[in-house]
Amino acid sequence: MPSAHRTSQPSPRTSASDPPFLHRWGRLTAARSRLVIGIGVLLTLVGLVLAAGAMDRLVLSRFETPGSESVTTRAVLEKKFVTGTPSRP
Repeated sequence: MPSAHRTSQPSPRTSASDPPFLHRWGRLTAARSRLVIGIGVLLTLVGLVLAAGAMDRLVLSRFETPGSESVTTRAVLEKKFVTGTPSRP
């Protein structure tokens, strides 16, 4: 009868004495902490630069399909009540 408890076998590329991957990764990042922090700051700055122009494209009130029912209705309401949209003064 097979046992429910299985023993883990080391993979062919590693020996039983090699520490686990996350242990090695932790030691590497701890040994080079300034480099890791520098890379993090650099990636953050790159992300901010790339996202700088995104806010103009993400404003939902600016999305209008010309000729749609909502645009036509808005034009009629603006003409009848002489008002603008809430986002425009």
